[in-house]
Amino acid sequence: TSMKVAIYARTSTQKQEYDRQIDALKKYGATNKHEIIGIYEEKLSGKIDDRPEFQKLCSLSKNEVDMVLVWEFSRLGRNAIVTQSVIKDFTEKGIDVFIYNQDLHTLKDGKENPYTKMLVAIMSTWAESEAEYIKERMESGRDFAVNNRGGNIRRVPLGYKSVDRRLEIYEPEAEIVREVFKLALDGMSYYSICVYLNTHGITKPQKNFGSGKINGDGKWRTEGVKLILKNPIYMGYFSNNKWQKIDGKKVLVSEGGIFREEAAIVSREVFEETQRILEKRCARSQSSIVQDFLLRGLVICPTCGTIMSKGRSGQFGAYKCPQFRNKMARRPCMTSPQLSVKKLDAACWEAVRLYCIEKFSEDAKRESIESLQKQAEEIDSLMIGISIEIGKLTDEAAAIAETATNILLKFPSMKELYTKEINKIERLNKEIERLNTEGRVYEKKRAAIESDIRRISSATQLTDTEGIDKAKYIRTIVKNIRPYGTGYHCVVIIELITGICIVCGYFANRKYYILFHPNTTDNYIDEKFYPQCYFDEERRVGIIGEKEYTDYLEFLDDVIEYHKTYYNMDIVKNYSPQIKSIPAKYVD
Repeated sequence: TSMKVAIYARTSTQKQEYDRQIDALKKYGATNKHEIIGIYEEKLSGKIDDRPEFQKLCSLSKNEVDMVLVWEFSRLGRNAIVTQSVIKDFTEKGIDVFIYNQDLHTLKDGKENPYTKMLVAIMSTWAESEAEYIKERMESGRDFAVNNRGGNIRRVPLGYKSVDRRLEIYEPEAEIVREVFKLALDGMSYYSICVYLNTHGITKPQKNFGSGKINGDGKWRTEGVKLILKNPIYMGYFSNNKWQKIDGKKVLVSEGGIFREEAAIVSREVFEETQRILEKRCARSQSSIVQDFLLRGLVICPTCGTIMSKGRSGQFGAYKCPQFRNKMARRPCMTSPQLSVKKLDAACWEAVRLYCIEKFSEDAKRESIESLQKQAEEIDSLMIGISIEIGKLTDEAAAIAETATNILLKFPSMKELYTKEINKIERLNKEIERLNTEGRVYEKKRAAIESDIRRISSATQLTDTEGIDKAKYIRTIVKNIRPYGTGYHCVVIIELITGICIVCGYFANRKYYILFHPNTTDNYIDEKFYPQCYFDEERRVGIIGEKEYTDYLEFLDDVIEYHKTYYNMDIVKNYSPQIKSIPAKYVD
């Protein structure tokens, strides 16, 4: 009889293919003249229950499909309880599940097949235990590779070759590695080493084996040089560290490894001395950065999102994207502006001063903190509700577990009832995990609010700037700075911790800049009409009333006239300005 069927195929990794599964199941459907209504395929571990395509399959009703085709039991999943639960749900819907390699149907003449039911319990349990066995076997294989072959050779590092699955030094590449370490010992930076190797015609060989092939364009880049200089395998140390994923992050759970002197390309002394030099260079770089410029870590490249750093340009340097026209970068940034450190520092410091005079009076601080505390109280209420709900679900799961244990002890033949209770526990555990995840999100939000409250509380009015640590104060007030435009004139968005933005008009060839607060809506104040005046970051256009500007210089010049016309206000600031207050009605 012709039936509507759905095919489900799965592999555990991206490298594996499921074409053979799908072809066989399609052929089976065509031979039996079944109508294939959908093919659900994915490359995810069977230990993951929330697989998108698998969930779509499970949501099908009897009206949509009569039969589900799978290659083998383990394709449905590696969790015995979940697999049995899914098959049970399909059975209750009246949907047959056909296991191709076993030639088994879960329904026989529209009724549950008792033989298949027993086999499902056995096979799904075996699939779960097989997954654990595979994991143990892989760990054992890694241990063996390190202890007996000197490393896991899935990817052969530069300077080595694989001989009978054992790493041995490959001299043509090893000479390049030694040269890299020698240049580092001579005090050269990652970038300088790249320039030296590229200009001396030393091409970068293919990673996996020294066959003379060139990987990509054969150019050296800073990431590759850093990987070589930081890799302890070059002093003969083969690591066998074990990592585990906890709360979505990889955590080191155990350390281990061996030394193989015959596999060392450089001596241990050379490697350790190189690490000391690199650490000193890093510390020296960080200390100079802290002292050199005011807006460290705050200016963001609008093109690639990289934090802009201070470059050597002009007398005082310039903020520029480190990826800007950087041939060593994987994705060079080609359109990022460069801004004078002296001018941008002065403009941003003045913006913070003006903002603090108006906004950080005691009354304004109290209002801001009260608003944040109200948000914190709402989050606390939600977190308490989640905690109560988790407690109820945990108690319910414990009661069900006790009932299931009693059933198994007193009525060992009633395994179906026991399985049903275990399925309930699994569903409760999923709900508890969902609530825990939700709770962690709220905890992060709560911590962010507390941080903002502390920063606002510590901020003081700036009526006297003598003795103020400007860098520390700016980091208390400013969230980030985003420049748009060219290095000659830019619209700079200064976003503060309260969410309010101040717009700076930056001119490289003028002795002044402008500061203003955006007005994003047409409105009336004291029966006077004020058209909108702001910069649209998403579209990267300036807007005054109904006019849009793609020429930022024209936009900034018109902004000056706009404020004179509507606010009777001069927003032009010289680079050594007197402190002037922005009217309160305009700030808000």
